[in-house]
Amino acid sequence: MAKKSCIDSHDYTDCSIAMSYCMIALEGSFLRAGVNPYDVSKNKRINKYLDLPEVRKKLGVDKSVGDFASCNGQVGAAFNHALDNTGQTWLYVTQLLERGVLCNHIGNEMWMEALQWTGKEGFNEAKLKDWKVNDKVAGKFKTYKNLSLLKVYGAGHMVPTDQPENAYVMLKSWLDAGKIESE
Repeated sequence: MAKKSCIDSHDYTDCSIAMSYCMIALEGSFLRAGVNPYDVSKNKRINKYLDLPEVRKKLGVDKSVGDFASCNGQVGAAFNHALDNTGQTWLYVTQLLERGVLCNHIGNEMWMEALQWTGKEGFNEAKLKDWKVNDKVAGKFKTYKNLSLLKVYGAGHMVPTDQPENAYVMLKSWLDAGKIESE
């Protein structure tokens, strides 16, 4: 239903109905149970930890900011309303790469290697290297021009939840240098 309405035809009304059904039938059951929909072995202890006053202070969280939430309902609703999660967004990534915009995407290596852009051949020829954090191999990465692929060991969809120190190093490296590198 979602493929036909969202990908094949991208009809706003039909896609909205299909996505609403999927959200209620699939995602809703996880959320009502208080389970992480990306990894059912995890619970919400991370929220309590990130709301501890000493942790918020160390992270520099302003006192006016509310409690931690791994997902923001308002932001999620805006994405859903715009049907952002149903579009063929990979078509836009190519243009972002050509304009020099960095894309920090952890995920589907095959999808990344299939992107049609001027750096495709160089990215595909790049070899995965060890990515180290504190002198320990924490994953594998490869970078070519402004596209990086990073596989963080022991992490699922929510890397900061599963590997907080490694997520911090990854984000800092990306923000500081503009690409993923090993320490």
